[in-house]
Amino acid sequence: MLISRASERHIIDQGKFIIRMISPGKKLGDPKDPFGLGPLGRMDHSTLDPGMVIPMHPHMNDEILSYMRKGQMMHRDSHGHIELLYGHYMMMMNAGKVFYHEETCMDDADEKVEMLQIFFRPEEDDLESKVQFHHFEFYHSLDEWRLIGGPQGSDAPLLIRSQAWLYDTHLKYDTIETPPLEKEGLAGFLYVFDGSVTVLGSNDVLQKGDHVVLQNETITVQADDEADLVFFVLDTKSKYSRNGMYAR
Repeated sequence: MLISRASERHIIDQGKFIIRMISPGKKLGDPKDPFGLGPLGRMDHSTLDPGMVIPMHPHMNDEILSYMRKGQMMHRDSHGHIELLYGHYMMMMNAGKVFYHEETCMDDADEKVEMLQIFFRPEEDDLESKVQFHHFEFYHSLDEWRLIGGPQGSDAPLLIRSQAWLYDTHLKYDTIETPPLEKEGLAGFLYVFDGSVTVLGSNDVLQKGDHVVLQNETITVQADDEADLVFFVLDTKSKYSRNGMYAR
C-alpha cells in the first residue's frame, strides 16, 4: 500500500481555474513510466469559478472522462454536441485521432465546478474519435461501489477503450472494501475526492486529495465523516499507448 498525500500534487493556479495534478504511478518509482499507472496516465482534480471558459482546444490519443461532482458546465465539441454537464450527467471523450472541445461555467452559476478530469491511455493510437454522455439516476452511490466506466464487454455505462475500470461511492459513516484485484497485473488506485477515511488494520488516515496504490491486495476503509471515493482497477500488463497529449 503506497500512500501519496494531497500536498504532493502539482498545482496550477490560474485564479478562476485551479488544477491539482495527480500522477498515479509516481510512488512506484518506475523510470520508464514515472507518472502513469498502466492505462491511467494522469488525473486532474479541478475547480472552476462561475464565468470561467476553457476555449476550444484539441486532444489526441487520450480517453478523457469528466467526473462531475459540483456545479454545472456547458460542453461544446467538434462533433456538434452542446450538453450541460453536472453531477448526474457525465461525459467520456474518446479523443482518438483528433477531437476538439470547449467548456464554459455559466456566469450566473450558484457554485464552483469541482470535478476530476481523468486521462486514460487508449489501447492503440488514432482510433475513431467520439464522445459519450450518460445520465446517472442517483447523484451518489451510497456505501457501495458503482461502475462508472470500463472496457468493451463490461457493464459500464461509459466505454473506456483500455483495460481500466472506474468505480465511485459515497461512504456515509460506514466501511467498504476496495474491489478485488483478481489476476496478475491488476493494480488498484484509490482517491479521496472529499471527506476522510481510516484504513482499518493500519490506522492510516486518508483525507481529501490523498491517494493509494494497491498491488495484490485489498483494503477496508471506514468513513471518519462522510467521504466521496473513486477507485480504479487497472490492468498494467495490457496493451496501451503512451502517445496521448496528456496521458503520456
